[in-house]
Amino acid sequence: MEDEILSIIKERGSVFQNELWKTLGIDCRKCSRIVARLLRKGMIERELVKTNGTRTYLIKMADKKNVEVMGDFDYSVLLSNNSLAPCAGCNEECEPEFCNSLTEWIHELLR
Repeated sequence: MEDEILSIIKERGSVFQNELWKTLGIDCRKCSRIVARLLRKGMIERELVKTNGTRTYLIKMADKKNVEVMGDFDYSVLLSNNSLAPCAGCNEECEPEFCNSLTEWIHELLR
């Protein structure tokens, strides 16, 4: 569900939280918990706003400069056969299924 929320925010640029849960077909409490988790991870930002007389949050992707490295992250998931996944530190915003570097890395793992 986090990925779906991030996808919607990236696609639209920003989204009101009260529209987000309706778009996803989930209840507002579940949406709030997921949004809180994304906030803790530093992946999104939100701002209290008033729209149509209702208070809600405007949610946007976090500025990449402000995203902190998570101290409890398990970096071993980026390694296989002591080879670092090409996605680690990659600045490209590509789709994994079309990434030549990732494809080559996977083929090397299969040898």
